[in-house]
Amino acid sequence: MDVLRFDGRVSVVTGAASGIGLATAARLAELGSDVALIDRDGAGLIAAAKVVEAAGVRACTLTLDLIDADALPAAVQEINRQLGSIDHLVNNAASLSGDALLEVSLQSWEADVRAALTAPEQMMKAVLPQLLRAGRGSIVNVLSVNALRHFGNDAYSAAKAGLEALTRSTAVRYARAGVRCNAVAPGTIATPNWRERLASEPEFLAAVARSYPMGRVGEPSDVAAAIAFLLSPASAWITGVTLPVDGGLTASGGELADLLTAGAGGVPGAARA
Repeated sequence: MDVLRFDGRVSVVTGAASGIGLATAARLAELGSDVALIDRDGAGLIAAAKVVEAAGVRACTLTLDLIDADALPAAVQEINRQLGSIDHLVNNAASLSGDALLEVSLQSWEADVRAALTAPEQMMKAVLPQLLRAGRGSIVNVLSVNALRHFGNDAYSAAKAGLEALTRSTAVRYARAGVRCNAVAPGTIATPNWRERLASEPEFLAAVARSYPMGRVGEPSDVAAAIAFLLSPASAWITGVTLPVDGGLTASGGELADLLTAGAGGVPGAARA
């Protein structure tokens, strides 16, 4: 048996219309999983579904703002109706305002925390009962190196650090029930979220890349490959860990915070997925 295959499995990916979410959905589809794609971007989901279906598996799309926790049980039921029982959950969706602590409004703070911490928690709560009934399943939460070191954006960083703690507690609490929970912490990833900054600073990512030990920023496929590994039976004895996918950034003594926040109102670059 190929422990990196997902034939007959059903995976849910949030924030699936672009960037890391789209790359992850495509990777899981290539490995045989049917994929439920969740995002606020309905048009993007249509394109993402075509990518998934091109791999010869089934796709299910749900245009949904994960902040709407009341809609999640119905969303899970719809996934079950179209694809069957859920085996894997990838919590990737998030948003960020970019304000520093003394400048961030309560509204912006709460929006970042809801998107990056509360929404994943609610999504886990909606899916976990199904995994527990099956006695197996795997969750991967997409964090950020911002959860591990300072790269700006206080609310986003605090929320991602909270999600890391939730990853550990979930892993320990449900390990004996057969459910694993891990996280990845991406560094700077070349995704469409950089479009606005690159319009005014075309060389920005190239400058960031020079600060990375591996000499480049990441691609969404780099993170997708790590997520697929953590979901798969190849990592069967791994739970409660956070895997940095950051080109050596958090292992190095370099400091990107000044570069990443300069001229951007405190917006971090380390994990803009």
